[in-house]
Amino acid sequence: MPETRLLAAEVRNATGEGPAHPLPMVIGLRLLDAEASQSLTVVDMGHRPSETRWGLSTRTADVVLDGRAVGVLFWRQVPEEEGLACALRVESIDDAALPAMAIELAVPELDGVEHDWLLFRGDRVRTGVFSGGGVLRREDSDGDGERDALTIEPAERVMVRTNTDGYLVADRFSGITGVWHLRDERRDRPAFTARLAVREDPLAMDGIEVGFRLRHIEHREGLRAKDAAYASMYPERRLYASRGIASIDAVTLSADRLAAYERLTVRASCGGTWVNPFDPEDVRLDAIITTPSGKRLTVPGFMNRDYRFDEVEGHEVLEATGDPVWEVRFTPTEPGAYRLQLVLDDGSGRVASDPYGFEVTASEASGFVRVARDNPLYFEHDDGSLYFPIGMNVGWSGPRGQRDFEMYFGGIAEAEGNFARIWISPTFNRMGLERHERHEDAVPGANGLGWIDLKAAARVDAVLDLAERLDMKVMAAIESFSAMRASGEPRHWHESPYNAAQGGPLRRTHEVLSDPSARAYFRQRLRYIVARYGHHVSLMNWELWNEANGIDGYFKGPSADWHQEMARVIKDLDVYDHPVATSFWINHGDPEVDRLEVLDFVQTHIYGAKDFPPYFVPIAQRKIREYGRPHLFGEYGVNVSASGSTGVDLEGVHLHNGHWAALFSGSAGGPMVWWWDSYVQPNDLYHRMTPLARFVSGMPLNRVGFRPIDDIEIRLRDTPDRDGARRPLVIQAAAKSWDRGIVNQPNSFEVRADGAVTDFDLFPAVLHGNSGDNRHLHNPSTLRLNMPEEGRFIVHVETVSGWAGAGLEIEVNGEVLLSEVFEDNNGASRQAISTYNGAYGVDLLAGEHEVIVRNTGKDWLGASYEVTNFIARDDPGVDVWASRFERVVDDGLLACLWLRDEGYSWASRQQAEEELGPIQPCVVRLGDLPAGRYRVEWWDTFEGRVIATTDARGDDRGVVIEVPVFMKSMAAKVYLVDPAR
Repeated sequence: MPETRLLAAEVRNATGEGPAHPLPMVIGLRLLDAEASQSLTVVDMGHRPSETRWGLSTRTADVVLDGRAVGVLFWRQVPEEEGLACALRVESIDDAALPAMAIELAVPELDGVEHDWLLFRGDRVRTGVFSGGGVLRREDSDGDGERDALTIEPAERVMVRTNTDGYLVADRFSGITGVWHLRDERRDRPAFTARLAVREDPLAMDGIEVGFRLRHIEHREGLRAKDAAYASMYPERRLYASRGIASIDAVTLSADRLAAYERLTVRASCGGTWVNPFDPEDVRLDAIITTPSGKRLTVPGFMNRDYRFDEVEGHEVLEATGDPVWEVRFTPTEPGAYRLQLVLDDGSGRVASDPYGFEVTASEASGFVRVARDNPLYFEHDDGSLYFPIGMNVGWSGPRGQRDFEMYFGGIAEAEGNFARIWISPTFNRMGLERHERHEDAVPGANGLGWIDLKAAARVDAVLDLAERLDMKVMAAIESFSAMRASGEPRHWHESPYNAAQGGPLRRTHEVLSDPSARAYFRQRLRYIVARYGHHVSLMNWELWNEANGIDGYFKGPSADWHQEMARVIKDLDVYDHPVATSFWINHGDPEVDRLEVLDFVQTHIYGAKDFPPYFVPIAQRKIREYGRPHLFGEYGVNVSASGSTGVDLEGVHLHNGHWAALFSGSAGGPMVWWWDSYVQPNDLYHRMTPLARFVSGMPLNRVGFRPIDDIEIRLRDTPDRDGARRPLVIQAAAKSWDRGIVNQPNSFEVRADGAVTDFDLFPAVLHGNSGDNRHLHNPSTLRLNMPEEGRFIVHVETVSGWAGAGLEIEVNGEVLLSEVFEDNNGASRQAISTYNGAYGVDLLAGEHEVIVRNTGKDWLGASYEVTNFIARDDPGVDVWASRFERVVDDGLLACLWLRDEGYSWASRQQAEEELGPIQPCVVRLGDLPAGRYRVEWWDTFEGRVIATTDARGDDRGVVIEVPVFMKSMAAKVYLVDPAR
């Protein structure tokens, strides 16, 4: 029982003539929590509690109505476990007849949103919606009523959705022969009223008595009552319900002999009593399977329906080809004899089928994806082969449905990719498994929270089957933040089945993480998802949330506790042990969640970097160090919006660089670009996946440790004879965040002689002010650097907040040398301000310096940085990343490296007017490698093939490698041929 339920009773003139005559006080019933006593609280019309409290004893209060004394007596108040039964007596005190009047119970708790109602009488039910403003909408009428009222006869029961998690139920009306009218009064006051017109002529002196029962039921109980009502109203809903004795009949197995990793489908005709086959508390079917090794597995069953896929005028159309049927799917992983028995539980008891047997033969299938046993920073198949995911996001399809997926997945597979990430939510997605009842694609009576859209479910199956045919794996994102987002873009809270306005239990988005009913519904959905899709070998992993922190009010909810519970639910249900993960749009995630041991790997989503490789490596390494698990870049792109990505980087430079940087960052797979439909497909950029796929093929990343080499030097082979100015160091950060986190706090950085910035993943591209509403995000940056000669430190302001402006201060060695104020001069506009864009710099002498850059304003500014006269003349302008195995592996492979022209970033190429020229011969020294003779195999990173082989030697300082002339990018594998003795 919720802590507070406030009702009110008042007596007013029933004639409708002249002013109403309310009692001077409203009599309210307050239901306290289970540990407190039931009591009555008297409140006046202003809803201010009086000092008068009525307990369970009989009391009389004298009030005046139309000049007469009236006795209002609560003569019976009986607490019940499931609510409160009470009776009200109104009688005359001065022996005069009472005037005509009505009794009214006000329900001020209901607010201005829509409230579903159901009216029950026997097996009949009527439904509708109180839509606010005095308008009652009935689902069984042709239109809206004008200040209509719901008529309730004494034998009926009414159920109205409340503001909180549940329904208010009124029944057992007694002592009257008339009817109640439940009226929506919210046009005039924030209340509903249950109004009883006692009579239109004066009452007798002995007064009148009225009795009723009022109780509150939890949302799930109310929804079950609603489901039962719908089962009698909608033919479609009746297909899913059952009324009878529990039974399991007509069991069929798709095969009695199959190979390991092939699918076994078991179907059965089940009877029993239930209204919602997707609610395991209503009914559940399980298969108890005994494996050849003696393991006893409980595999959950589910309700399915077969559909035929057609295309009509470019739109996918699904047509049911049969009635719903109970099904269990199972993928055996070991050869031998299996035993299977179905068990059904409909709440009245458990019933089991006859046992069935089937034989499984050995196969050469690679199996499911696991976190690698020997090197748990990577993935592998059951057979021990490496799984290094390379692919992209394909979140949803267009109107062609499976035809679109065939196009996208076909492009990935043809490019030798092996991965796609899909969403199976929210409502706008044709594969969204839960829809609110009034959704345009909803099946009448067979949608809503707690129900599965079987057409959407069939679409997900088709995608996973397609992936299996193409030897691809799929990450399935179960829920997305946009379903719980009411502000900003994208937002789909208005159509979420969890939204109270759509019949769900939640008034606020972040309650999805804490509300008991919401959690129960999510657990229910997880059971169905695991039951239906867990058998798919093509399923790589479950992803609980896409970008969980995007939920409005995310940090108000117990996210870590929610993730712990739901990940454990999956692991308890999933007999195949698929990895479980989640994701955030904060680049550094939510440490409270990411550190949970129940999650199997961590992810990063990153957008807007002008150059991804310098950012990929440190952020991946930070997460690998902190969490000791595989890491993936689950999303990335040049812009967070489709419009900002269209027409940009048509060559796919950031795709090329992202793939190679991911390998050398220690990530367990390539990065997954987001814009599949508006960028990759129209520009035919699938081929960017191929080179890395070929390069890593056969590498034992899952068996031997593979870590970055930090001790790297590169220089031109021939030092220029001429004197020349040093090149500037340009720092273009990517960390942009408006959330609490390690980026939005004071941080310090070392700038090395080669221009590398330590902890670069924390270097902010957005500086937040030290005053204003976001002062808790204030993030001044301290840079320590050694100037080889005199130069300038420059901040390039690129944008300023249009909400409150900003400020800029540069302090050098304890002295403020520059201070600027960027006032918000945009008036009422909130658009970012560009009038302050430009270079703001200070002079630096040769030597060591500590430079602090801070925003002294009220809001944010975006910036990049430059240090002139910093990079040495013999620096070839080449970025180098290298990694090594912990020991020599197959054929002597010990290390890999990737070299890239510094000018080959997508942002630089967008602005460049000339093509890049060849990189002159260079020399690279890789420390941390043993002495000996080496062979270096050079790879073309655009075509994925070996283009040259050279020799190299190593001593106690590492291996010195002469780099051939190349353009843009080149990679290498380094083999130890003859170790030094």
